[in-house]
Amino acid sequence: MRKAAFSRAASAWQPAFPGMELRRLDNIFFATCPDEAAAAQIHDIAKSTVAEFGLRGRLLDRLCLHITLHGVGEYEGLPRSRIAQANEAARSISMPGFDVGFDRAMSFGGNGQNRPLVLSGSVGHAELRRLHRLLGEAMRRVGLWRTVRSSFTPHVTMLYDSRTVAERPVPLVRWTVREFVLVHSPQGHSRHNHLGRWELAG
Repeated sequence: MRKAAFSRAASAWQPAFPGMELRRLDNIFFATCPDEAAAAQIHDIAKSTVAEFGLRGRLLDRLCLHITLHGVGEYEGLPRSRIAQANEAARSISMPGFDVGFDRAMSFGGNGQNRPLVLSGSVGHAELRRLHRLLGEAMRRVGLWRTVRSSFTPHVTMLYDSRTVAERPVPLVRWTVREFVLVHSPQGHSRHNHLGRWELAG
């Protein structure tokens, strides 16, 4: 497994008005991401769904498409101690890579403009749940138990919209999960920075 590198990106806030400060959070979480070909296919599915249902939500950038495994927390800046704990947990994971597949699109519950349109499916999800479980156990061991998610529904969020799309079949999207990453997502920016990357064996 590769050793993770700490990133100093985007750790400062900006003032909103003279005398006032805008509190901006930095979200940190574990995820696994589709490869380039799968990300392009997911984008095509999202665009066709937008056109068919008249959605107005902005598509997530291809580089931001992911399956969330566990959150590490939301902070003002990047906390070195929490990132070090996350690295320790991630280094202990040992399992082979595996294939996943997604063949359904649907809206998850949400409020107002924040209903996520997601890609769901069933191929390889037992392995995804195993990775989720192993990582959660490792996080608890290093003291990150507060952010471990007990429930887990594998999905890829494509955009957020006020309209609801009922579950529908879409062309199968498949890729091989060969690694997982520690993501830094600065609030208000459409980008993800990878703070660490760990390969799955096999």
